[in-house]
Amino acid sequence: MKQTILFLLVASALFSCGEVEIDRYETSDNIYFDFDDEETTNRDSVVFSFAYTPEKTSDTVYLPIRISGLRVGHDRRFKVIVLDDSISTATPVLHYKPLEEFYIISADSGTLQVPVVLYNQDTLLQDKSVSLHFMLVPTEDFGTALPYGVYAKLVFSSRLEKPDWWAGVESVFMDYSRTKHQLYLISIGNIPLIMEGANIPYNLFIMDKFRRFLIDPFTWVQSNPDYQIDTIAEDQEYVLFSKANPTTLRFKIRWDNDAQRYYFIDENNSKVLFN
Repeated sequence: MKQTILFLLVASALFSCGEVEIDRYETSDNIYFDFDDEETTNRDSVVFSFAYTPEKTSDTVYLPIRISGLRVGHDRRFKVIVLDDSISTATPVLHYKPLEEFYIISADSGTLQVPVVLYNQDTLLQDKSVSLHFMLVPTEDFGTALPYGVYAKLVFSSRLEKPDWWAGVESVFMDYSRTKHQLYLISIGNIPLIMEGANIPYNLFIMDKFRRFLIDPFTWVQSNPDYQIDTIAEDQEYVLFSKANPTTLRFKIRWDNDAQRYYFIDENNSKVLFN
């Protein structure tokens, strides 16, 4: 499933960093987080979601760094730290790869993108967001004396939210659930269904394709080798899961004697229904 990774830079409120002991250095050059673009200023935050790439077990978000001062002909080091648990709610190793001790601004360069590797292995991220709060600290090469850009925040999850287009097709898609939404994404893709004009015939085709997948995932999986179905209870219950991310991307399938067919089961332990 090809998806475009979307992340949104948003302005955040000022936050307290508590007491952090830092070394003092004498340097005329400073370093700062630079999230600004042509349209906005004073940004210090990133919001990221695995929701539209649930098969991924990890991804990388980049924190933009810029120097205030002169470029020089040799490498220089700077330091970023994650503020402690009283502020950051993400857990190292479980939610993200711990940061390097130092990062390097190369000779004759004034910018760098600091990679922050995030992990999609905690199923609780489907229900909540966690955060990382960063702070730049002085080194022998760079100070942090500017009145802006010392702090940054990253908020991330794998939680899906009901899309705006769902209301227009609710007579067919019926009640929203995150499980149904995920099943739509893995079988169809991130395709919004806008029931207007020339879009209608194609959208009806998409709906029928999704309906056939819900009714018979066993046939679908034969053409989608990235997924697998295993038995939980013989002839009664199965699980469809992503081979790439079997921990968080898995869906229960249960036999219904009254309907004489299988149904996916959502996060509320209810049948995933579709007209």
